[in-house]
Amino acid sequence: YTWSNIEFYEKNGVKWVKNASAHECFHGIRYDMDKLFLAAYVAEVVSDLSDEREPAGEILPLALNTLHLLSKSDANVAQIKATFELRAACIAGFSPELSECGRCHRPCAGDVYLDVLGGTVLCRSCFDGAQKLTPINEPDILGERKLLLPLDSSALAAFTYVESAEPKRVFAFRLEDAASLAAFGAAAEAYLLHHLERGFASLENYKKLAALSPRA
Repeated sequence: YTWSNIEFYEKNGVKWVKNASAHECFHGIRYDMDKLFLAAYVAEVVSDLSDEREPAGEILPLALNTLHLLSKSDANVAQIKATFELRAACIAGFSPELSECGRCHRPCAGDVYLDVLGGTVLCRSCFDGAQKLTPINEPDILGERKLLLPLDSSALAAFTYVESAEPKRVFAFRLEDAASLAAFGAAAEAYLLHHLERGFASLENYKKLAALSPRA
């Protein structure tokens, strides 16, 4: 997980390295297994959202800022992970519509539900009405399939901030409430994975490690 500059030339269809220099090695990551596994996930997502010989655009500074923050000893790993996931989804062209309810089109205030596949939010009133018309199977939709995920007002504010913040300021916030952070994290992860339509082996390995960690 080193940010480096590598110059190479191509001869007879083979790439030859001319010289290389390291800009940043993110030393703090290598002393924490959780951070190492999460960095692998970040690298895998970035690889999926970038192409060889094409400008990296905003995904490169997002990745570098993520690794930089992870390398700090006091890093809030859960918030960094969720922020990276949501912003990566926005960079990929899947920015959610958060300003109004996707059904009644009224401004949302308070608790809402994120429609992961639709990229919108559902106000509590519309959500309750939908349940009365067609009862939602909670263990299936809200649990395993994660199509509608609850966001309290703090988690919704975090979603809105990450979506619209300047690239250099995207991590400049903090969720103090554990429940809000958990809701933010679950929704951001589900949103990215569903819209990229794939899973990541590195994420599964990170979760397996976290399950064994005393800090979990």
